[in-house]
Amino acid sequence: QVTDTQNFTVTVDPELTITAAVAVTITHDTTDANQVFAAQSWTVTQNASAGASVTFSTNQAFTNATASMKRNAKLDLAMASSDTGSGWTVSVATDQTDYANVTPDEVATVSAAATAPGNAAFNLTVTFVDTDFSVLASGNYVTTVTGTITANP
Repeated sequence: QVTDTQNFTVTVDPELTITAAVAVTITHDTTDANQVFAAQSWTVTQNASAGASVTFSTNQAFTNATASMKRNAKLDLAMASSDTGSGWTVSVATDQTDYANVTPDEVATVSAAATAPGNAAFNLTVTFVDTDFSVLASGNYVTTVTGTITANP
């Protein structure tokens, strides 16, 4: 009797992506209240065996470059959805810049992590922290949020 074998293999390439929502602009409502942007949806895809970690960070406090004025930026992160078994949880849900501190802090960072392969969607809420509208110079106050995903070792 003679036998032979043939292997069949499916290769799954590594997947590690993060996708932001489009840029968004709001107009100040002229009150002394914080100006809160609608929650923005960010999606991540990953299939690392130990899961992945994701961070969302500002590049600066809200800055009006023309008037050289700043206001703090606050980030709030919440899970929108995740694949069953992926273990996605938010590890740092909120953070805020503090540009006026003796040691200025212009980076607010929130984060989440997974313990296994699986995709997720996050709701990121950005807030322009304001207390006195009357002292704001006109113009655009801008901050940029960068999302970074890294496979867990």
